[in-house]
Amino acid sequence: MVLVKRKLLAGRRAFVTLASQSIGNDLLKGLVEIITNGDDSYYRLESKGIPGSGKIEIEIDRRPKSKQTLIRIRDFAEGIDNQRMDECVGYYGENVSGDTGRGFFGMGLKDTIINFGEGEIKSIKDAKYYRCKLKADDFTLYNPTTADKRIRKELSIPNNGTVVEILVTNPRVRIPYFENLREDLQNHILLRLIMSDTHRTIVLRDLRSGNESTLFYQEPEIDAILFDKVVPIPEFPNAQIQFTVKKAKGSFPLSQEGSCRTGGILITTRRTVHEATLFEYDSDPFAANLFGELRCEYIYELQHSSEPVVDRNRDGLMRNHPFTKCLVREAKKILKTIVEEEKEKEKQRERELENENTRKRFQEAVKELNKIATLELEKLSGPGTGGTGHCTAPL
Repeated sequence: MVLVKRKLLAGRRAFVTLASQSIGNDLLKGLVEIITNGDDSYYRLESKGIPGSGKIEIEIDRRPKSKQTLIRIRDFAEGIDNQRMDECVGYYGENVSGDTGRGFFGMGLKDTIINFGEGEIKSIKDAKYYRCKLKADDFTLYNPTTADKRIRKELSIPNNGTVVEILVTNPRVRIPYFENLREDLQNHILLRLIMSDTHRTIVLRDLRSGNESTLFYQEPEIDAILFDKVVPIPEFPNAQIQFTVKKAKGSFPLSQEGSCRTGGILITTRRTVHEATLFEYDSDPFAANLFGELRCEYIYELQHSSEPVVDRNRDGLMRNHPFTKCLVREAKKILKTIVEEEKEKEKQRERELENENTRKRFQEAVKELNKIATLELEKLSGPGTGGTGHCTAPL
């Protein structure tokens, strides 16, 4: 006889552990999750032909007395009703992003709130006000009310939109200074497509200092496009990839490590950047100025089929997946050729420079020899001879 049959339940420790593994104490990673949620919402509207402002506001309210910081992220997109809040915040493991390529694990927003402290999601959708709270494993969903003028003023949302508020109580979460946070956000690889999208406006505000800045990503100036072709993968004939490799101008190399690197190849699908890499050439001096994009929609198809091709903590592609292995193999072949060509170009430049230096040294040597020869001739001719070099007998 069956005594109990139900789905497994997770306790508080499990939720906190999952959140810590996914987001850790990285403020940037948490902000990325919420910013991309806002972008997803705008994208769903745009896919239906509904225009939106594309604006996302990030507000930082530092509270030094209580050693806490309130983070507020606001969008003016679809808005979220109770059903959507329950799906996005009340459950783990569901695809909540739609067809943008994100959100397949249904964890980002929840993990951010749980690990940072506590949070509240407030939203207006079709003249109704919806609200929920989350702290550790305590999820509270409130009855909707009318979105009156007072509520709209409080949220600063005139029509539809959502505000995510997170009270950071975790002392291990470091809040960078305004300028550092601005630079890190607008250069973050996972926000690269959003920060360079002309249909998005991302605003960062520090409520205590009054600083405000519109964020955007500035691509390095291009010296040359070294490769721009569709690359087939023999084992996966439906998984052609568009691979573009560019070389940046200037003698200073791009940064080729970290989540805010300016170089590297972005691996993208739809609206999502999965990682940036140079496929084992990250430390190669002849790849120092390389950047570009590897766009592969097949990654989305694998995700949609529940294939573990992307790391659940959004740290890039799973290198042990059969498709990823083939993808990396083909990309490395192309990069190897490019790096070897760049190496040969550098050797040729060095040879040309050496030849030019040798020519200049030879010319300088000839000049010096001519000077010496002229001085010696003057000594031989003596004074008052007119410099002919011949002696004349007195009359």
